[in-house]
Amino acid sequence: MADIAEQVEQAVESFDLEEFITANTAVPTDTVTVYTDTQTAYEIEALKREHEEAVQRSGKGGPKGIADEADPILEEYEDRVEALQEKIKSSALTLHMRAVNEAERKVLVKKVFKDIKIAKNASEEERGEKEIQREDETFIAWYSASVTKIVRPDGAVVSDVKPEHLRALKTALYDSEWIKIAQKFESLSFAAHLVDKAVDAGFRSGAAS
Repeated sequence: MADIAEQVEQAVESFDLEEFITANTAVPTDTVTVYTDTQTAYEIEALKREHEEAVQRSGKGGPKGIADEADPILEEYEDRVEALQEKIKSSALTLHMRAVNEAERKVLVKKVFKDIKIAKNASEEERGEKEIQREDETFIAWYSASVTKIVRPDGAVVSDVKPEHLRALKTALYDSEWIKIAQKFESLSFAAHLVDKAVDAGFRSGAAS
């Protein structure tokens, strides 16, 4: 009996850790959509103001009954807005992103610091410029590691995402659109106690045993 108990104990306690990690590791993933055509968004806002002024001038701003005839001013406005909205949608890029953990982030930081060196005799101004450059390139490196693919509205895909792709996006995107990428990266990669919160969420399936 003792031999059987010992064999059972060994069977329970012994497993291939690397195999277990490979089979059970999954990092958070999500998508974020950004739009390159902010000019058209600006045009829509201008059109809204133009329409409001036209309504005020026409005196047709009050509520309409069911039997009222279609308002040509409103119809024209809605058609123009719809066309502009479709134009904005055609400029969409959907970024598929994953979490980048601390160990990977540290490796990327080391590479940035190796590529962007600061001379010992650098002036305070030169040192400041290099430090800003390092910070910018660190985020570019992190984001490019996080983005697994970029998808266009027609389904075309950039599957091998490189730092130069993120640099191009940073240059092209309006600030509010670039911030979307930064915020998504933050939520995926810096979600403190994410697993603890999920396991101890108070549901029966997550209750500690």
